[in-house]
Amino acid sequence: MKNGKRNLLLSVIIALVFSIGMPVLPGFSGVGILQVEAAAKPTINKKKSNLKLGKTLTLKIKNASQKVKWSTSNKNVVQIIKTSGSKKQNAVIKGVKKGTATITAKIGSTKLKAKITVKHTHSYIYPATCTEPAKCECGATYGFALGHQMSGATCQHPSTCTRCGYVDGTAVDHLYVNGSCMWCNQLDLRSVVSFVLRNTSAQGDKNVRYVAMQITNSGNSEFVIEGAGQIRPAAGSSPITLYITDADDNTYQRARCSSRDTLVLFYDTMDNNIRFTFLPGGTLSFTAMYGNDRYQITMDMYGTYSFVRI
Repeated sequence: MKNGKRNLLLSVIIALVFSIGMPVLPGFSGVGILQVEAAAKPTINKKKSNLKLGKTLTLKIKNASQKVKWSTSNKNVVQIIKTSGSKKQNAVIKGVKKGTATITAKIGSTKLKAKITVKHTHSYIYPATCTEPAKCECGATYGFALGHQMSGATCQHPSTCTRCGYVDGTAVDHLYVNGSCMWCNQLDLRSVVSFVLRNTSAQGDKNVRYVAMQITNSGNSEFVIEGAGQIRPAAGSSPITLYITDADDNTYQRARCSSRDTLVLFYDTMDNNIRFTFLPGGTLSFTAMYGNDRYQITMDMYGTYSFVRI
């Protein structure tokens, strides 16, 4: 009995000594119970934020114990454009459209959310053009397109928009006023040189029909027809080569008609099998010089002709 009491007392004394006199080890309570500190909970740096259209914002997770998975409730409003960090704890987001979206960061079973409101005031930084109205950087438009501002077509260029360069159609014919083109100053050759054509009978054993051409030059420069031309007896037919000749069938290389002068020339088919007659619809084409300019002349059976400077 005495031994039992003695042992109980000894146990109480030893317990008191350990609880009062001995140092407490880290991680243990004063009575020998192990203490484990709770891990810090993950947090997000912004739970709600405003964001301007086109701008970016960085969301950060603190105390992430494992890899973070990011998501957006509306990628048409807010997009996650980049993540970084060893556990992907940082995310860069961008406002792409006016509105509200929720960004969620999932860490294991824990979800952290940030409500992002994208705000935007239209700024029409792109002015209206010929084909489009004024435009904001977000794509919204205001007003109407301006429409083309077209210049008049001339002999040198087609009708063209003075703002954007749009071209409509092609250049037009020369507009002759007082003997010259009002746009390019090209001489109206018809105002100084005239032609009269007449047929003659077949001559010689070649059975050739001549076409006589009378040229009158009332201008101030020399008119020179070059050595050969082509005749098309009817539209679409093959051309026949013609030569400048005199009444005796002597070929000229060039025929000159000085200013204030009249010259009669003869065009000869030089073909034993063809009797040339200038048919209605047929044309005669040749080149000529007037002053310093060369022209391609196309003439009908009445002597009416058109020309192009070449």
